[in-house]
Amino acid sequence: MFKEVAIRPIRWPATNGNDVSRYILPELGIGYSIFDAKKDILGQYLSHRFLLEYLSSLDVPGYYGHLILEDTADIPHDFLETTDEWHKFYKKVPTDWDIFYFDILEPNGVPLGNQVM
Repeated sequence: MFKEVAIRPIRWPATNGNDVSRYILPELGIGYSIFDAKKDILGQYLSHRFLLEYLSSLDVPGYYGHLILEDTADIPHDFLETTDEWHKFYKKVPTDWDIFYFDILEPNGVPLGNQVM
């Protein structure tokens, strides 16, 4: 699928909450209560956190963006062509936004704040 749209993906490994030691949680700013309650949520949180920390460490221009997709994402064949769904919306996205939640096929979310959709 990525070959059709000329994107070279980088697969980010998931973090298994069961493999996380409770003793590293304080240095990550995480309380023990989540450790005891929901290991799957802890793993998801850490996977996303580690990915965002990695992306923020890259030496890229300020205008550079990252496209983060779940491994179940379905990328349309016309993705990034001037006629695709993204091009209908991207000019409306303020330049100072940090995150743009894009799920045009099955919207299931609400804006989280002024800079996060």
